[in-house]
Amino acid sequence: MNYRKLWEKHYGPIPVDEQGRSYEIHHVDGNRKNNSLENLKCITIEDHYKIHLEQGDEIACHAIRLRMEKETLKGWHHTEEMKEHFSKIRKGVKHSLERNRRISSTRTGMKHSEETKTKIGEARKTAIIHNETGAVFESGKHAAKILGLTPGTITGRLKKGEFSFITKQEYEKRSKTKIQLRIEKYSTLRKKVQHVATGEVYESAAEAAKTFNIAPSNMSYYVRKKVFSYI
Repeated sequence: MNYRKLWEKHYGPIPVDEQGRSYEIHHVDGNRKNNSLENLKCITIEDHYKIHLEQGDEIACHAIRLRMEKETLKGWHHTEEMKEHFSKIRKGVKHSLERNRRISSTRTGMKHSEETKTKIGEARKTAIIHNETGAVFESGKHAAKILGLTPGTITGRLKKGEFSFITKQEYEKRSKTKIQLRIEKYSTLRKKVQHVATGEVYESAAEAAKTFNIAPSNMSYYVRKKVFSYI
């Protein structure tokens, strides 16, 4: 149960201040998953901001400040268009004849052309290099395994120029060096980011995630919520 609904169930409606802003429900021990009644405290939005400011929780302060200024966190709620889309799915929307054929061919096993088979085979067996980082892989299959991708995806990225084929001799020459090249799965983690509230700039999203003790994979979420911005 939502902690605000839990509070209202036991203590009644949450009050609003003179500006029409709802009071905040604060988790006393800082654990938002601990929704026991003794851990919940109803306070003004200004007091809530001061508490998190003293704790140095800049991310919470930014979110509270948006609520203080009555700014909506975009993406927090589904749009009316998305609600209508979900409603249609629940009711059952009929696919077009063309789409039904594509689904049917996928289920029965769509066959690749000989040209596509050749390209996928080359990507699986031939040594490749990541053009940006210089990381080498003994084969496309090996790269797919390390990066958590499929051989077909590696083929597509070879076509886009993210990877290039190299000879076996070039691979052996590079792989024998003692330099450990860092491989990053997501290119966004290498982008510079700025903390919106403080203006602090970080050389990469990965560095910002480490500073704020955030999982790197969650950085895109905080960018969408305008806690950070790419620069």
